[in-house]
This record gives sequence, C-alpha cells and structure tokens, in this order.
Amino acid sequence: MSLALDADDRARLEGREGKAMQLAMRLVVQAAQNLDAERLIPVTFAHVDACFYTGQAHVDFVRFLLENGARLSIPTWTNNGVVSLADPTLRPAAEDPDFVAGAGEVMRLYAELGCVPTWTCAPYQLPGGPKLGDHIAVGESNAVSYYNSAVGARTNKYGDYLDVACA
Repeated sequence: MSLALDADDRARLEGREGKAMQLAMRLVVQAAQNLDAERLIPVTFAHVDACFYTGQAHVDFVRFLLENGARLSIPTWTNNGVVSLADPTLRPAAEDPDFVAGAGEVMRLYAELGCVPTWTCAPYQLPGGPKLGDHIAVGESNAVSYYNSAVGARTNKYGDYLDVACA
C-alpha cells in the first residue's frame, strides 16, 4: 500500500520549503508508512513532549528546525519542562549545571519556534484546547488518554520529534 500525499506535502518532502520542513515531512511520512496509512489527515492542535530535555539531541533538533526555516502550522502547546524558568531553585544549577542549562535552552528554543509555553503535562486543564472530533497530535500519555476519552478528540501517542513534525 502506498501513502497518498497532496501537492503541499510532496513539496515539503522534496525540500522545496527548506530542510527543516523536509525533515518534518520525512518523519511524518515514515510514521504513516509504518502504520500502513493510506493518506495523511490534517491536525488542528499539538501538545509536544519533545521540549522535555533528556540530552543534547533535544537542543540540536529544535535548533536545526529554527536555523532551517521551520514553522508551526497549528496551535502547539508545550509539555512540562525539566526545570522551572520561573523558579530556578526547583532544580538548582549547582546540582548539574550542564543539564539545567540544556533544559532551560530547549524550553526557550521551543518558545522561539512558536509553541505556546504552557509547560504542563495536563493541557486539558487549560482553556482553548481541542474539541470533540478534532484530530490532534499529542505526546504526553495521560493527555492522549484524556483527549481521546473525555474530550472526544482523536490522537495517537506521538513520540518526541514526531509530535513537533506534525505541528
């Protein structure tokens, strides 16, 4: 079975919208092919988990997107971060300065990319989220369950980087 792409998706996949959009499309296409999807469906909202820092790859990924023309096409909220930008005493830099610096940097970079910096693993508690019947891309497991069951939106569990690629 082959995956049908529209002209805009093909343009992104061929790199006509820049390297970042090409990478995003490659991630989406590979995931769709792994699931034997026949076509892609538009999503209206994303809650991304890739902003949760676990190492330098998280910084490198979002920096690549920013440096290569990425843009978000839907409202995109952030999952919680490893550190608090509001209260640095919650994870003092003295404990692990490189980790704390990297975590703060990845959070700032996702805000620069255009994500709404909600920094929560429970985005369904905030106003303005998805509605019944919306197709969405969500990375946080508990939010996937809540949106699918209580809200009636539809999402799979999107892993790091794929969540951002969908947005």
